[in-house]
Amino acid sequence: MTKPLIYSVLLTLGSLISSTANADLFLGIYAGASIWHGDFSGELGEDPQDFNDLGFGNDNYNSFYVAVELFGLPEIRLAQTNIDTTATGTLNSSFSLDDISYPVNSDLTTDLALKSTDLTVYWQVLDNSISADIGLTARHINGQIEVTDGTISDSVDFETIVPMAFLRARFDIPFTGWYVEADTQFIGFGGDNYSDSTAKIGWQFESIADLGVNLGYRKMSLNVEDLDRFNADLDLSGPFASATFHF
Repeated sequence: MTKPLIYSVLLTLGSLISSTANADLFLGIYAGASIWHGDFSGELGEDPQDFNDLGFGNDNYNSFYVAVELFGLPEIRLAQTNIDTTATGTLNSSFSLDDISYPVNSDLTTDLALKSTDLTVYWQVLDNSISADIGLTARHINGQIEVTDGTISDSVDFETIVPMAFLRARFDIPFTGWYVEADTQFIGFGGDNYSDSTAKIGWQFESIADLGVNLGYRKMSLNVEDLDRFNADLDLSGPFASATFHF
């Protein structure tokens, strides 16, 4: 290889690295996907019954997010969690989801589908080895629950949009690629409460396209009275694993 060609290759590589670094100063794209092993607790129904007594337990759910950070502007993050599960159990007390009452010893099958979609606008208030963000989330909750004893069925469809405060903090361990991070979203009004919090430890492989993984714990809570006839004091919590990408 001739010297002019070597110089040309080195200049081209330098230009690519420089342009990638400069682009990252003005535009950052982040994405991730998770598997969440969640466990139900709390109560469900107008005549409430414990989730565990209805047969709800551990199951796997998926979530993903995409975030765009623009220099000088608020960052934007879109996230979605999908919960779809079926439970079977025998009642030890009477239960009513909405209009129909099921007596003690009824064998019930309960199908629950719940999707939460977040649009978050946030601002970075710290940006070094310790970083912090603060913002606002609009969470769209859309779900359906159906209960049957094999003969009669009752179902409720529910949907709402709630505003939530968003807080996040992260500590990057210098020169290692490892970090710890925690975030929370929450609001309470009129007796209803919504919250969603995570804590995680992760590792980021720094390259032109940063790939990473993290492990953590997530707890989502939903305490509502008469949300489109849906009544629940629901907690869903458990460990999760994620793959992440940054460009």
